[in-house]
Amino acid sequence: MKKKKIILSTMLIIFLLFVTGCRNKKALTQEQFRKIMKKKNYEIVDVTKNYQQAGYVVTALLAQNKKKTYQIEFYILKNEEQAKNFYDNNKTIFTSSKEEKAKKEINLENYEKFEQETMNKWNTVSRIDNTTIYVSANKTNKKEIKKVLKDLGY
Repeated sequence: MKKKKIILSTMLIIFLLFVTGCRNKKALTQEQFRKIMKKKNYEIVDVTKNYQQAGYVVTALLAQNKKKTYQIEFYILKNEEQAKNFYDNNKTIFTSSKEEKAKKEINLENYEKFEQETMNKWNTVSRIDNTTIYVSANKTNKKEIKKVLKDLGY
């Protein structure tokens, strides 16, 4: 009887992890990003024109906190492959740091996230479909930024 309970509990946990952890995330539109960030009192700056020559960025928005001590960068790229390249390139830049103290990575069907902590910085890059979010900020802002990213779904 005890073995059955353990087996059933284990199967239930595995099932719940599979159902909740493997689902697709929904990418934000630029309008949704703007609305959420304005509601949180961030100043939105459209820097899309700075990426016109690159040819793969459709939209680039910066959301700066009130004190302007950090910004959350939101990109919509031409396609998912370009977004994966953007994600990989930024992850490589982060991991080239010699000061790395901790890192964490998540890879799901349409979602990737990499976080890194150094002596003074907290860095993250996330991708959902053809959108990415990038942050490199002072470690003291980590908790606040993580809450915002959670609210955004990234």
